[in-house]
Amino acid sequence: MKSYTFEYTRQGFTYLLFGVSVAILGLGLWLFRTLFGNTLPAGLVVVLIIGSSVAFFLLNKHRIRKTGTATISVDELTIALNQTVHVPFNGLKYYYIYFGKNGTVFTLGFLDGKKINYRK
Repeated sequence: MKSYTFEYTRQGFTYLLFGVSVAILGLGLWLFRTLFGNTLPAGLVVVLIIGSSVAFFLLNKHRIRKTGTATISVDELTIALNQTVHVPFNGLKYYYIYFGKNGTVFTLGFLDGKKINYRK
């Protein structure tokens, strides 16, 4: 039995983090217009709002990548991410590894027609 450790990217969390950063930008501009109006210079406020949006993203981007483990035994592959998946080799039809410019994609195809994709 051999065990491997790898990093993976949580795509859903990445999209959520980007959406919240854009929402901070939009909400900040709206609040500036309604609360402060003409009391503060617009250029300064825009720079502060963009800076806070970028700072929020940068302070939380370390949460995008997680670590997983894959254990290969004689008759199955066990992948432990948020949950553990056992892949028996006798139910596996094919596997495919693609090393592209956006990262590595590992695809498992099963005899019953299901597929599992893991992207790095």
